[in-house]
This record gives sequence, C-alpha cells and structure tokens, in this order.
Amino acid sequence: MTEDIWAHRLGSSLQDRYRLQSFLARGGMAAVFLCDDLRLPGQRWAIKEMLTPHPLEAALIEESFRREARMLSELRHESLPVIVDFFCEDSRHYLVMEYIAGETLAERIARDGPASVEQALNWALQLSQVLQYLHSQNPAVIFRDLKPENVMVTGLNHLKLVDFGLARHFQPGKKRDTQAAGSVGYCAPEQWEDSDQSDERSDIYGLGATLFYILTGRHPSPIYGQQSVKTHRPDVDPQMEEIVLKCLQPAPKDRFSSSQELSQALHACLVKPPAKSATRRLGLLVLTLLVLATSAAWILGSPQGAITKPLRFEQILQRTAPLKAQLRESDGDEISKIEALVKSYPLDGEAQILLSNARARKSRRPLLEIPVFGAVTGSEYEGIQMLNGIAFAQREINDSGGILD
Repeated sequence: MTEDIWAHRLGSSLQDRYRLQSFLARGGMAAVFLCDDLRLPGQRWAIKEMLTPHPLEAALIEESFRREARMLSELRHESLPVIVDFFCEDSRHYLVMEYIAGETLAERIARDGPASVEQALNWALQLSQVLQYLHSQNPAVIFRDLKPENVMVTGLNHLKLVDFGLARHFQPGKKRDTQAAGSVGYCAPEQWEDSDQSDERSDIYGLGATLFYILTGRHPSPIYGQQSVKTHRPDVDPQMEEIVLKCLQPAPKDRFSSSQELSQALHACLVKPPAKSATRRLGLLVLTLLVLATSAAWILGSPQGAITKPLRFEQILQRTAPLKAQLRESDGDEISKIEALVKSYPLDGEAQILLSNARARKSRRPLLEIPVFGAVTGSEYEGIQMLNGIAFAQREINDSGGILD
C-alpha cells in the first residue's frame, strides 16, 4: 500500500540526473527511493526525500536534513553510507547516498529468529566500533537512534548504520538536548527527560537494546531496568548477559563509560571460550591435519588405471574447474559466486573449502585456511569423503572461533 502512494513518482528525474526507479522505504521524516544516475550509466544510488507533513514542521525537517547532510559528508567508515550529493528542488530536500543492498537487522531477526551468540557478538563488535568512530569525532557525533530498523545487514553479515535524522553533535557544557526524541525501548531515558544531555552513553544504551533484540528476537521492555536476557534465551553465557544489562542501566553512570570500554568487554567475551570448546577446536585442527596427510597418501598411491568409466564426482570437478580457476586468479574473494557454486554442486568439497577460505580472509579472527587441490584418481566414494571431510573440519574449526594462538 505504501508503495502505491509513491508510484506516480517513479520514472521522474531530479536535477536532470537522478531517475527514480523504485520505492525502498519510508520513515517518520523521509521516503527513500532507488535511483539511476543518468550521468554515470549503470550506477545506482539511494535518494532520500525529506517529508514535511505540516507547514509548522518545515523548519524542523529542513534543519534535520541539513544536519544529516553535513554529518554524513564529513564521515568515512566501512559501516556508514557514503553521501554523494544533496540539494533542494521544488521546495523539497534530497540526500543522495550509497545504495546499500540487503535487509534491516529487524527484518533479518524477524525472518530467521534470534542469532547465535557468536553472530550476536560479531554484530555487537561492529556496532561498537562504528560508535567508537562517531564518538571520536570533534565534536563527538551522537547517533541517538540505534535500533534494528536503522541497521542494514549486507553481504558477509556486515552491518551499516543508516538514518542520521536524530543524530547531533555533543556540546560540552550544555545541560540538555534541544529536541527530545528516540524510539521506545531503544532510546536511553535521558533522551526523554529535560535534565540531561545525551552523550555516547546514550548510544551505548541503544546498542544494548539492539543486542537484546538480536539475542532474544524480542523488543526490550519500555520500562527501564526491567530487562532479562536469560528469561528468553537460557543458553546465553552469563558474561554476555552482563554486558547487555550493563548497557541497559537507566543511569548513564552505571553503563560502560565509553564505546571503547564496551568494545573491550565484547572482545574479552569473544576470545574467552569454555575450556571444552578450546579442546574441541584443537582436536578438530589435529583431525584436519590427519585428513590432509591421509588424502595426500591416497592421491599419490592411487592406481592410475582404477578409472574405467567417467565418474559423477569427476564430472563435478571438471564442470566446476573453470570457475574455480577464475576465483583463484582473483584471490577467491568473490563470495557470492562461490556460494552459488556450492549451492549448485553441494558434493564439491573443494568449492566448500574455497568458500571457507574466502570468508576467513574477510574475517579479523584467526580462521583456518586450507590450500585447495583436486584429484580425479581413486574411487568416487573416497574422493567425496576426502574433500567433504576436510571442508567439514574446516567449518567446525572456524565456527568455533578459529585457530587458537
């Protein structure tokens, strides 16, 4: 229904450059479209139109637009959209920015359910790091509206913050915010009150509330101080729950003092697996090395005359070989192509290893990479077992956190 309201705008152009192709989303103060750049064929952007529902709100909306445009034009971070242009046309204000393909964190959790603790930690670290960047600006940028709907999930589960409409610069010495605003359940109490100015600890509250949603699939209670992760997610480690609940303390002084301190706590939670998990990870590493050694012996010792007719496994390797050769030349980092290859040929353990290697190169954790090789000698059953066994062991090690130092 919302898309029908904007249908008449599609196909029109702004600034004789940006042709509106489709409606993407609408928030409280803006509508977002996908547009083609007529000066750069093939290039697409997201264009945000600021809405003015009532004439009395025009000045507020215009100021919000100018503030967001100025902030984004000065920021450069992998978890923030890049601003391309901003202008006014027919008394309407527009912001042109990087088009971020994907879905919101709210959509992802609503569809797939609560994330694993490992994935939640990874996302929380990404958010804490981008907050650290914002808070390190001079003056500090306070996002003020961190919630699942304002976080995009892109390829490789990378997050990007969007919608800076409520963001503001921290002003030392100022006693309160000019405008009280936020989202129920996700904004800190000081954003609603008339006594305190929101600061980086306000964003820490929003991150804690977002992490609560990631882990439980539920929105945090609007009653401050009444949160419990364990009630909805009993398997969450006490250390993880402690981090969430500290972020959600009603009094700013009881939260983490900075996004850097929060990042350190999350890192400590990430690199301190239970002893049983560490033993299992080392065992899997040994298993992988044994499988590799056995595989090498099998390849070298296989009789060349063993194959009397084409084998299905051999055909799979032959069909996938050209694309895998291209991927090796490009360092194998084209994740989407490898994922498509694995989906089309689930028995190709070599492709599975390539996929794990590509993901390992993108990760900051010490994940295991394995040199990939193919063989067409020996029996079909042995070949499938060999490569898929190695691929399975590699996935298990990396899913458990990678190789221990």
